[in-house]
Amino acid sequence: MRRIAYILMVLLMAVGCRRAQAPSTVSVPKVYYKVPQAPAMLSGQEQVDDFYARNWWRDFDFADTAQATLSDTAYMVRLFADWATVLERVPRETGAECVEQVMDRASASKNTFDMFVMAAREVLADPNSQWRDDELYMPVLRLRIASPFTDEATRERCQYRLDILSQNRLGHKANNIRYTLADGFEGTLYGIKAEYTLIFINNPGCEMCRTVREGISSSDLLSRYIASGRLKVLAIYPDQDLDEWLHYRSEMPSSWINGYDRECVMRTDGTYNLAAIPSLYLLDKDKTVLVKDAVSIPLIESAIVNN
Repeated sequence: MRRIAYILMVLLMAVGCRRAQAPSTVSVPKVYYKVPQAPAMLSGQEQVDDFYARNWWRDFDFADTAQATLSDTAYMVRLFADWATVLERVPRETGAECVEQVMDRASASKNTFDMFVMAAREVLADPNSQWRDDELYMPVLRLRIASPFTDEATRERCQYRLDILSQNRLGHKANNIRYTLADGFEGTLYGIKAEYTLIFINNPGCEMCRTVREGISSSDLLSRYIASGRLKVLAIYPDQDLDEWLHYRSEMPSSWINGYDRECVMRTDGTYNLAAIPSLYLLDKDKTVLVKDAVSIPLIESAIVNN
């Protein structure tokens, strides 16, 4: 009997050990969304671009939380960037409308909404993104502010960011800037009379600022426009520490207007987006914004040539 009891005890212990083992990990395959193909009947690049702008996410099941959860994150960001490339080629109103519609559809579930917010932020809002576009990111912020998935602290941050991005919009008049020169002379942006005005927001000791400054100076087109008086460059330092600025100011070309914001209005009142410096704004003779918050010299050149 004792032998039988011993055997039963061993068997029970073996069963218990098997039950205590950790379950084997099951590999769940990632989901890779496939963009629909444009119909062959479309003629011309404009029609193809319009189709992709409006239908890029047509087959994505926004209501299926599993599709968002299982989607490969890096792949989704790349896919969003490819879509942003298309949006750059359609009218700005169309692009903003398409972003708003997609984000509205993404609001069907929190998982989906969070994923599309993440992708939009990486592609449209990151200062280092080549697809950064305030006009396309503003609909994302508006949807986040209105979304029940957004907590109050995030809602306040989004509202602040939206307020900043709403300044100096493309096609709108730029906010005025009051600048002070090293000799104490004070002037204003709207007091500058030229066919074009290039605002160059910069900081002393900033390596990228030096690169942009040299890029402006080495541009044949911009140099010709500056020499003829058709283009005025307003280099503006937006902070209060003047010692370094005074030491640095000799590096600016003498043909430029090199000043600082004595009252720090640009920073304290949020009249210009200073999240990333350097920053370039190209204005026409009426101070309408042609290029906003950029660092690309070819973009500035292209805007002048095509204006």
